Amino acid sequence: MLINIENVSYIYRKNKLKALKNIDLKFSGHQTHAVLGHNGAGKTTLFLLMSGYLKLQSGRITYNSKFIDNKKEIAYVPESGGFFGSLTVWENLRFRYLISEQPEQDMHERINLLIETFGLDEKINMQGKSLSTGLKKRLALACAFVHKPKILLLDEPTNGIDPTTYDMLVKILNSQKKKGHHILLNSHDLVFVSEVADDICILNQGKVVCRKELNNLDEEQLKQLYFENTESFEDKHYEDI
Repeated sequence: MLINIENVSYIYRKNKLKALKNIDLKFSGHQTHAVLGHNGAGKTTLFLLMSGYLKLQSGRITYNSKFIDNKKEIAYVPESGGFFGSLTVWENLRFRYLISEQPEQDMHERINLLIETFGLDEKINMQGKSLSTGLKKRLALACAFVHKPKILLLDEPTNGIDPTTYDMLVKILNSQKKKGHHILLNSHDLVFVSEVADDICILNQGKVVCRKELNNLDEEQLKQLYFENTESFEDKHYEDI
């Protein structure tokens, strides 16, 4: 199973910002792929194009040589949100299930499984906006898994989460990888990346500047590789501030 990104560029027309420039990438299943880069490098834009939230302007993105069915095959978990704040935990999951075109008779079983898996048992009647930051992330992940996606896109998944949610996230990603699913994440958390990712792609100013298998690189080695391929701030005169 292969995700193939061919010659993809994207320009935000309002400010004429060229966010992506002729991106060519391939991502295989049974692996976790990390997309790294400074803020504004194009990571989120790439995920929004893959998930269908942004419309392709050039190039193409395919899954097993076919265009991705965004509704059935892919789930995108944004850095924040990913659910309706005014709906309860149960209502969010029910809504996601009903639009996923799965058998309605299986709905309660699927939702209950997700609530238990993500530790939301005692929060089912709380509105999404009332949850803590970590629980909001759990709800967003639960919503993403409602339709059993084959491709999972995670945008800064460790931001604001507690150690329990972090451990849960690592275990879930490893489980999905074993099933052969595609996992793509972007993160500034290099400890997390070194723990879960099989390879990395580094973007700099909208271009792919590095693609490398991690092969047990630790956090410090990964950090060095990152700075070698992005703009460094080491020469700044911090003492003059």
